[in-house]
Amino acid sequence: MSADEDATLAGRARLMSDLAAGLTPETARAAAQRGVDLLGDLPGDPEALDDLAVAFRLAADALRVVGQDAAAQADLTAVWQGQTAEAAGERIDDDARQVAADAAVFAEAGEVLGALAGQLRQAAKEHAELRQRLVDLDHQAVEAGQDRLGDLSVQVAGALDAGARLLAQVHTDHDTAAARFRRLAAEPATDPANPTAPQSLLAARPGRLPLDEIYRRYQVSVDPEGLVTYPNGATGWLMSKLNIRRAEVTVGEARMLDRLGPWGVKDAYDIQKVALNRAERVFPQDGITDGHADAFRHAYWNALLTRRFGVEWAEQYCTAHERNPKNTGGSEAMDLHNNEVGRRIALAHPDADPDELAALVEKAVRAGDTVVIDRAGHLAYSDQLDPGDTGHADDTQPQGRAPGTSAPYGGSGGYNPGSDADIYGTAGNY
Repeated sequence: MSADEDATLAGRARLMSDLAAGLTPETARAAAQRGVDLLGDLPGDPEALDDLAVAFRLAADALRVVGQDAAAQADLTAVWQGQTAEAAGERIDDDARQVAADAAVFAEAGEVLGALAGQLRQAAKEHAELRQRLVDLDHQAVEAGQDRLGDLSVQVAGALDAGARLLAQVHTDHDTAAARFRRLAAEPATDPANPTAPQSLLAARPGRLPLDEIYRRYQVSVDPEGLVTYPNGATGWLMSKLNIRRAEVTVGEARMLDRLGPWGVKDAYDIQKVALNRAERVFPQDGITDGHADAFRHAYWNALLTRRFGVEWAEQYCTAHERNPKNTGGSEAMDLHNNEVGRRIALAHPDADPDELAALVEKAVRAGDTVVIDRAGHLAYSDQLDPGDTGHADDTQPQGRAPGTSAPYGGSGGYNPGSDADIYGTAGNY
């Protein structure tokens, strides 16, 4: 049912209720005629909804079979042993659980549609009976004498009240079904075996990964050497003269910066500030952590780093940045995924200037190519939530993979030693 139909249905219910409240013996016949008009037609086709419910249930059954087959293949120990076999078994097991979760979503969708079809079928029966009742009362009012109009007016009022309740109930049934579908799409059921990774096939769309797959893939292990204050030593003194403030970074992150030299570090530092400031201007209503501004900041940061230093350095540096032990799994997946979106934008638009890159990144965020964290602490596509309506990841640091070991975020390219210095110089022209 469309929004217009929904509003019309609710409005007809109110009008019928008002008509019943203001009815008099003298207006009984006109009220009966008006009641027939207000009953109108009911939105929704029970037969079509039943067909759709069957299709969802069949899809759920098929997914269950696929999940069972995958689960049966997870135990590879009889023919394959070792670390690689264990990793393959875990991957198959993860896939089996996800397929089972998707089957549950499709089954629930079928349940929603089947229930609505039954409600509409019953409503259609009551609707026809009430319409006929009001038509009969209209005919009786033509032939009735003055002494019978009072009794007829009571009956008309009762029929109008019943009609108002019926239309209101149909309105409620449609709204309830629509709300359940919105939940399935935007806040889908969670795989019990992986509560931090909610996902539904109904929430996905062609061209982007399911949310639970993003959560699973975009993780990196904690830096085994921990954190360090950077810059430090003699280099730190020089960089302090360039207004580069000390910060706690991972050891791997510090090593990547050391490869740039002082002026390269200055450029990287300026790029980070530019991305932050631009994010706050584009999404001023949103917090800079785990929301749309954060998604924009990471994607734009990586796009600018890719243009200045090459995609390989940008990927390695930003991945090393995420190996902080303080990271949560949800935030880490969000950042690593959005970092990759920014790098891809830069590679796809090699001639774009910084403003054009910013516009492309903003478009990606608004189109849902990036991810954010919803109020429940889970990943969500950035087009599923309004800016300012996001939350914060509250899960713990997961056991991620070391960089370069089957990570999904790969790239090619290399360090650009400054050929674009006229554009991306230390003057902050980003």
